[in-house]
Amino acid sequence: MASSYTIGDFYFSGILTSTFPNRLYLHSGATDRLDDSTDTSSLATIWDKLSDGNIDCRYYYHDVPFTALYGTRYLGISRPFADFLVNAAAGTLPPFCMVDPSFAGEPEGVSADDHPHADIRDGEAFLAQVYEALRTSPTWSRTLMIVVYDEWGGFLEHVVPPTRPISNGELTLGNDGKLGFRVPLALLGPRVRANSITRYPFDPSSIHALLQWRFDLQPLGVRGSDPATFNLAYALDLDDAPRTDAPAFTVAQGPFGGICLGAAAPSPSSSVAAIDQSQKLAINPTADRFADLRAKAASLGFRTGG
Repeated sequence: MASSYTIGDFYFSGILTSTFPNRLYLHSGATDRLDDSTDTSSLATIWDKLSDGNIDCRYYYHDVPFTALYGTRYLGISRPFADFLVNAAAGTLPPFCMVDPSFAGEPEGVSADDHPHADIRDGEAFLAQVYEALRTSPTWSRTLMIVVYDEWGGFLEHVVPPTRPISNGELTLGNDGKLGFRVPLALLGPRVRANSITRYPFDPSSIHALLQWRFDLQPLGVRGSDPATFNLAYALDLDDAPRTDAPAFTVAQGPFGGICLGAAAPSPSSSVAAIDQSQKLAINPTADRFADLRAKAASLGFRTGG
């Protein structure tokens, strides 16, 4: 894929903390929490800006709809992943959509989100399925597929994240404005250069800036109004004619994975008090956050059957 399209090596996650705050950055360009709380958020989102601009949009998910963090506000635009495949094949995808992988089973290594302990082959299979659906869709000629991750999953990083503006509410939370560590970025589509690496310092608000520019939307949050936010469009080829090729990739579909030995609970003889906190987290990651959010989503009327 990298030789056929563009990857980025300087895309930072929104904040130097865990999944849910970074998920809020993807949707809102800000966060109202520093942990994986499932409390209902009242933050404005890119979905609001798209709606205000009369731009049709949709959020597709497998088993855990992150739009449930906003209560029922986006229940109407949240659809199961199977609908994405149908819409792509029919050429009826909206101008903007977001697609999430499966998160359930992460501690056992059977999720498709590439997070430890997941088998990354399942993540590759998911991305390949999305790409193939878009590549063969009647609307491919005007499609841009953006692949990003919410946070870095605990992997080693040597680059110190830059600091970006934050709202007064975030400052009150204790957010210092520092971005999270770098995560992969991939751009695929007819307006994407082949065999290219973009080194602009992007972050989640760069995606919002692209949408703001493309659809003439109002800025989202403090970072959306910041002239220092790099529009993701900088990484695209808007000068030359669109590409007419659509390379196909062969990726095994699995499913892969299995029960990860590292996810086993300590033996009865183990002393929890004697285990270092980081080891405890490695043995028993905070995967209940997904179960909690899934339960909340079900109670709100989201379909959570996978």
